[in-house]
Amino acid sequence: MSDMTADELKAWRERLGFSEVQAARALNKPTQTYRNWEDGRRRVDPMAERLTIYVERYGPLAAE
Repeated sequence: MSDMTADELKAWRERLGFSEVQAARALNKPTQTYRNWEDGRRRVDPMAERLTIYVERYGPLAAE
């Protein structure tokens, strides 16, 4: 189960200067899924939570 809250996810996005769309792309998730997390309608996926750490340290994964 994820420990990241909606507020923490939003703070992560804002710290990186991402829009919701950019954040969703960085986590390789649909924009609506990301918005559901950030709005607190759904829990943040544990794998996506781990990926926020990676993205913050190394940047988004390169698009193929």
